[in-house]
Amino acid sequence: MLLPIPFNDFTTRDAQTGEVTHVVGGKSSEGIKFVAVELPPGSTPPPDLASIPKTLAANPANKVSDVRRRTSGDAEILSLTVSDGGKTMHMRCIDAKGTRYTLTIEFPNAYRDLVAANKDRFFESFKLKTKS
Repeated sequence: MLLPIPFNDFTTRDAQTGEVTHVVGGKSSEGIKFVAVELPPGSTPPPDLASIPKTLAANPANKVSDVRRRTSGDAEILSLTVSDGGKTMHMRCIDAKGTRYTLTIEFPNAYRDLVAANKDRFFESFKLKTKS
């Protein structure tokens, strides 16, 4: 995973369920956030990929666009963009063997061109490791 800005990584554990979430992310001085989250299988399955655009679009302030779903090997992949007027978020969700990976770039719209130069590199740098 290539992050174009300094980042932190941390793990959270839900005290009640014991479920673990792994996060890597950073925020630039311009307010651009790059985040990658791994949610391993647990007792509460993540929302179905098809429900994510609908949930985001339920907020009247949000405009959801560029929704694409595809399969790559054993992974189901959802990509979308959501904008609320002042800021935009590009999201990619990957479901692979019960684990959900969510990659997001959130930014003030004034930095759209700067993000466009890094978006594909960030998303494409994520690779699922295969057992050898």
